[in-house]
Amino acid sequence: MKIGIVTVQDSNNFGSFLQAYALQHVLQEMGHDVVFIRTRSKQYLRRIFFHIIPSGREWFHPVGFLKRNYAGWKKYYRFQKELRVFRVIESYDAGHLDMVILGSDEIWNVRTPVFRSPIFYGVGMEPVMAYAVSIGNAEIQDMSCIDSAYFHRIDPILARDAHTADFLHTLQINAPVVCDPTLLAEKAIFKREFHHPLLDGEPFLLVYSYGLPPEISKSIRAFAEAHNLRVLSACFSFPWCDGNLECTALDFCSILEKAEYVFTSTYHGTIFSILNHKQFVSLPQSRKTSDLLNSLQLSSRLIAEQECCATVLEEKLCMEINYSQVEEKLSCLRKQSLDLLRNGISRK
Repeated sequence: MKIGIVTVQDSNNFGSFLQAYALQHVLQEMGHDVVFIRTRSKQYLRRIFFHIIPSGREWFHPVGFLKRNYAGWKKYYRFQKELRVFRVIESYDAGHLDMVILGSDEIWNVRTPVFRSPIFYGVGMEPVMAYAVSIGNAEIQDMSCIDSAYFHRIDPILARDAHTADFLHTLQINAPVVCDPTLLAEKAIFKREFHHPLLDGEPFLLVYSYGLPPEISKSIRAFAEAHNLRVLSACFSFPWCDGNLECTALDFCSILEKAEYVFTSTYHGTIFSILNHKQFVSLPQSRKTSDLLNSLQLSSRLIAEQECCATVLEEKLCMEINYSQVEEKLSCLRKQSLDLLRNGISRK
């Protein structure tokens, strides 16, 4: 079958890319031809990374604006090179598709205005299913801005988290919870050789986060200094780190594999810490991260902002994880999710 995917593989973080890359791989392994349907204009995507004209208070800080814009431009260039692994069609009508899969990722998080667009709900497409789709941190009442008829056209809907399944239940839609595509594919597809001078130095703690409060960054540094570790960040640059690794999404797994410890506040940072059997803690920014860790009996890896001090980091990061038990649970979750995905496709 020729399958079109509607997702956000072109966002400016590793997780969005990697979930799309994994779903593409899984579908291709099943024998399907896979393309991605463009969901946002090229101009919109460029503005995610950098913009040419300052806005607001940026006019008063031209040097800082230029530095951030240059860093954003370099990041945009790296991401654009990586995106060549995806075949993108400009519209559903241009694809001659047999079916469409919506997801994964938070493409139904209506608190982000772009995700109110009908394209993310398969409007005008037929037949349509959804895999590992999520409403993110949108509340059930927020979803009233989307016509409920959109959801009833999608069959099946496989949710990525319990919160999304609960919302769909209010519409009398049964939505089994499945794992993120990055947990469906074998880990080897994410790994490639990556060389960087920063990786040749002393052992390090890796930070993967969109941003952290100053108190938490101080706690991370205190833990690192106590263990003679450097603090390195990937994808997002922070001045309080000892170095920032400029890399692509497909370099991330190799970097994470070399880390002694990982501190993350993202869902996919948590997933890849687990896949690489790392000692890690996760500061959850959404329910989906807590759901995942609870389902794998790894709730001890969760850390709350108010408790994040060097002492608690010491306790949690140095607590060994029984990864043989985790892999058993992942194996069951992976099999159930693959079966549901295959069954959803075969019904079309």
